[in-house]
Amino acid sequence: WMLLGGLLISVLYGFSTFRVAVVEGASMQPTVRDGDYLLVDVRAYQRQGPARFDVIIFDYPNDPRREFIKRVVGLPGETIRIHRGLILVDGRLLQEPYHPVVESEEYGPVTIPPGHLFVMGDNRPHSSDSRLWGPVVTWRIHGRAQWIVWPLRNAAVLS
Repeated sequence: WMLLGGLLISVLYGFSTFRVAVVEGASMQPTVRDGDYLLVDVRAYQRQGPARFDVIIFDYPNDPRREFIKRVVGLPGETIRIHRGLILVDGRLLQEPYHPVVESEEYGPVTIPPGHLFVMGDNRPHSSDSRLWGPVVTWRIHGRAQWIVWPLRNAAVLS
């Protein structure tokens, strides 16, 4: 009985730790595609905050009834600048293997306030993100996207 009870507790804990989110739009391509189903770890940030490059689900700042998915590129206290499509964090080049450079882009500099994150989509020309509506307040984050689970041909670990 103890084994069965332990298994039941593990399953219930798993259901309360993860939820499913469905991606709408192309802002995170090629990492995540429109229609992908993701498992989101809703407890990921209970002990420590988001890390650079985490893919997060959060309330869209201009309409909190909608959820957005973006990648964390800037942390509280850092200064972000985009020059010729390259992201500079506190003056140092951010290495982004998941993103092709859009050479004409210029932005900033902007310093991220405490309790906020600078987020961007991987598909920069087709992403509404912190460049348009500013840093995201951390209490609006729902969790970290962990896995693409559907369709199976896209299945992958994200973070």
